[in-house]
Amino acid sequence: MTPSRTPKPKTRKKSLPAFRTVEEESEFWDRHSFLDLGAWEPVPYEVVCEELGARKEPKVAVTLRLDKRLVQRLKQAARRHGVKYQALAREILWRSLTAPRR
Repeated sequence: MTPSRTPKPKTRKKSLPAFRTVEEESEFWDRHSFLDLGAWEPVPYEVVCEELGARKEPKVAVTLRLDKRLVQRLKQAARRHGVKYQALAREILWRSLTAPRR
């Protein structure tokens, strides 16, 4: 399995238009790629496979006490991304703790 297209870094982000209908949005995505929107950086295929493999480890239940406003903001962000807030929190922790130290 090989990556089909390597995203190129972009300096300026194009904005996503507002769609009036599902059909209009469908037509837009038929003509565009998500790679055209945002600043993407190439990630080696091996790194992706290694990271995904590490994430398959069994999960452990953890209880955290967080400020109510923080949980509300987390839930709002999760809704924007179309994921559950617990998954978003896990992703934030994963990225912050596995990022290379400066």
